[in-house]
Amino acid sequence: MSEVNIELYELMSECEVNMKIDKEEIEIWMHLPFYRCEEFVKAIGLNSFDDGGWECLFQDNNICVKDFQEVIEMEGHLVSSYKNVIDNYEEFEGRVLKIEEEY
Repeated sequence: MSEVNIELYELMSECEVNMKIDKEEIEIWMHLPFYRCEEFVKAIGLNSFDDGGWECLFQDNNICVKDFQEVIEMEGHLVSSYKNVIDNYEEFEGRVLKIEEEY
């Protein structure tokens, strides 16, 4: 496994995480149960909110954190390092690797 934030990785493994690629841009979103918000903040650190925070959608029983790829990139990691915790990663694997190679 490539380098990951282990706390974030474990949290993602227990949440619904999906992705899509639009115009060669990777987009990831995570459905975070309300009761896990404090765990999320601890995993990514308070300083990650210095630039205005993260766009979220409030849903019935969770918060959908949009542009989650930015959380991964902020850590200095590759999306492909988190492939085992992104529910539909296999569908986009080839394109993700190509984008990361060009990056």
